[in-house]
Amino acid sequence: MVTDKDMDGGWAWVVLAATSLGMVVAGTAAIATGFLQVEFLEHFSQSTSYTSLVTSTFLCLELGMGPFSSVLCNVFSVRVAMMTGGVLMSLGLIIASFSTDILHLLLAFGALGGAGFGLIYTPLNVILGHYFTHRQPFANGISLASCGTGLAVGAYFVIWLIDAYGWRMTVSALACVSLQFCVIGCLYFPTKHTKTTLCCTRRKQICGECRKPETCLWFLKDARWWIMCSNYGLLMIGYAIQIVHLPAYAESVHIDHVLLPGLYTTYGVVISVARVLCGVLCNDTTVDLRMVFFSTQALEGLVIVFMPLYAKDYAGFMAYQILVSLFYGASLVPLTPLVVQLFGVDRLSTVFGWIMLWGGAGSLAGPVIAGLFVIVASLLILLIPGCKLGTFESQEDVTMETLVHLKEQPAKKSFL
Repeated sequence: MVTDKDMDGGWAWVVLAATSLGMVVAGTAAIATGFLQVEFLEHFSQSTSYTSLVTSTFLCLELGMGPFSSVLCNVFSVRVAMMTGGVLMSLGLIIASFSTDILHLLLAFGALGGAGFGLIYTPLNVILGHYFTHRQPFANGISLASCGTGLAVGAYFVIWLIDAYGWRMTVSALACVSLQFCVIGCLYFPTKHTKTTLCCTRRKQICGECRKPETCLWFLKDARWWIMCSNYGLLMIGYAIQIVHLPAYAESVHIDHVLLPGLYTTYGVVISVARVLCGVLCNDTTVDLRMVFFSTQALEGLVIVFMPLYAKDYAGFMAYQILVSLFYGASLVPLTPLVVQLFGVDRLSTVFGWIMLWGGAGSLAGPVIAGLFVIVASLLILLIPGCKLGTFESQEDVTMETLVHLKEQPAKKSFL
């Protein structure tokens, strides 16, 4: 067990370095879904909404497995949860590389691989809360900034693999890299804050300082828990839409796919810088974490709402990536310290896991809803007088790119 001298120093720095490496891998896996979505659409020739289930399920379970991961963290240890997730994720991606239809891909890549991804995501985010006290916001900022590095470098890595070897070999390579989570988990030694029992297995939990028994569903009566969960769920609806559909949307407005990695590099670099700076800011005890957390999300929402007005070419997309990554990157830094501040470190794994579940639901709903919007838009286009009704043989032929082309063409006069 790690001693007091390793808190905020000593072995804690080793854990921070390992966690940062894990965040790089996690960022690469997350950013790969957008590029793989394009490949899946081309290879399996299914509708956008149906194909989106594969990548959206993967992103959904990345967060949605939070409560199950917190159970493993509480009953066994953070190390066990981390290593179990690494094995499941690697196994799911290896199986997915041999998929012959979209259903097999959904079960292997989306369900099994996403479940493993979800099991490792909670340990990566909560482990620093057990090793750092006074420097936790700063350490959290460094760790989350490393995820931005994965977003920046991973885009080039994934594009190169797809162009050189195809999507199957790309998925296999991601499976091999994900085994590093098992190595990282080996470095997570238990601390004095680590719990090895779960309240549901003992019927009651002895809570920190107050020593009062409480039921497992205590959080259902806590308004702060509902606010944090619903907030993160709504946030991830928008985030998942961008991750999954942004490459396809960029190509639909005639942005060459060769330029797409540059957008993600900018996205990752700005996220890294924003998270480091926000970590330094939040390390000041006079800073209100709740104000930083909610204000950055509000600014991010404004950037996304007005995106269609300025993101019409490569320069506009670059401006969008800079602004949205600046505020999104900063918004996640106060999350873990804020949970510790509101609920205590003993409840960190439990509360964080449930917040991730709500985020996972948003990640699942977002890309599918966006795909349905394309279908609804296609029906409206076909019903509007003056549109070229003979252009499409079926509803599946209507894509985001064709909708953009129709929008740019002047409508013919209607004789109705």
